[in-house]
Amino acid sequence: MAVSPPITASEEGYGVERGLDEERVLFADRLRDMHDLCHVVAGYRGDLIGEASVLALSFAQTRNPGVGLMALAGFLKIGGVVPGARKLIA
Repeated sequence: MAVSPPITASEEGYGVERGLDEERVLFADRLRDMHDLCHVVAGYRGDLIGEASVLALSFAQTRNPGVGLMALAGFLKIGGVVPGARKLIA
């Protein structure tokens, strides 16, 4: 199995350039870190299936409609509703 190079998350300037206050920057950082931690703990890879699964878990925790929409779009693509997508079960 081929090993992908490590992916690093940006740590500087995220909220400052978007004009967010300190609490929102802290919350956004926490969401990003929890997303990455969920990949590690649950064993989901960074492919479409792994991302859609982690987003579904994030949606269950936050009830953020944007996250839910992204998870739904990922599962629709996986499930064959979107042509050319990899199948979840071959």
